[in-house]
Amino acid sequence: MQDASRRRGPVRPGAVVTIVAVLLVAVVASGCSGSRDRLALPSPSGTVAGTGPSGPSGASPASTAALVTTTVTSSGIGPEGATGAVTGATSSTAPSGPSSVGAGGASGPARPGSCPSPGPLPAGVANRSAIRADLDGDGAADDVVAFAVRSPAGAGDWRIRVSFAAGGGTESVLAEDPAPGVVRVLGSAALGGTEQAPGPVTLFAWTGSGASARIVGLFRVAGCALAPLTSADGQPAAFMVGGSVGHQEGLRCAVVGGRSALVEVLSEPVGPSYRVTRLPYVPTGTAIAPVGPATVTDEAQPPAEAGRVVGCGDVPVVA
Repeated sequence: MQDASRRRGPVRPGAVVTIVAVLLVAVVASGCSGSRDRLALPSPSGTVAGTGPSGPSGASPASTAALVTTTVTSSGIGPEGATGAVTGATSSTAPSGPSSVGAGGASGPARPGSCPSPGPLPAGVANRSAIRADLDGDGAADDVVAFAVRSPAGAGDWRIRVSFAAGGGTESVLAEDPAPGVVRVLGSAALGGTEQAPGPVTLFAWTGSGASARIVGLFRVAGCALAPLTSADGQPAAFMVGGSVGHQEGLRCAVVGGRSALVEVLSEPVGPSYRVTRLPYVPTGTAIAPVGPATVTDEAQPPAEAGRVVGCGDVPVVA
């Protein structure tokens, strides 16, 4: 992975998605690929359809025997042409109980206690990090852990696992090595709701790194899967935190237009002041999209979000 610090904003990557469904004796396989690169903070792209463990259309599995396997590969191009990549994969078994359908067509959490058990952690796991957060919305804190199945870790060795308080769980597999950093679960925050009705809890995690910045990936429970929040093209959204002398990226959680949003912040020194660009994003189901035009201001000092995550639930303020 090349220097991620030279990219700005969420990665709007290319993807390869393979969905395999087993129903009676029929086997159907399909795949798609595409790419989209950008050099700066985007303008709003409109409403985005959610993508859940049941596939891009949001349709429920036809049978409880269905096995869903998703592999995602993404890359981005920075302002000076530097490239970087973030990849992830998830594998889950469809829940035997009913699941709700959230906004954007994405499946909500399955009925508490209906998801299969992920089993014990493999022996010899490395680089373990853990938090507790109510990701399925049943009022009880779930155990969330990131780890590598071996050390030294390589591509496909990293996992994020959720063990639900009500029983059962889910696990996501990240397809590539986040070197030189590690995958680490950071904390959680409710996003997309209002003061009266908070939105679903969103998991924040380091999912990649570069020479001077790290990549924050966002995840939500959808059905019995831990699904990444996706950008306008249906690929996992990724936000940069860090930077260099010439620019710094960061994130803040704030209320925008009455809804809890994730605000992407870019700070660039210009003469004696700083040009600060802010762009709010609001998740809907398992999709996340801009909710307004970017605002640009000149400020005497770098903003508090420069190179950090600020005000996002129990996610630590990191520099």
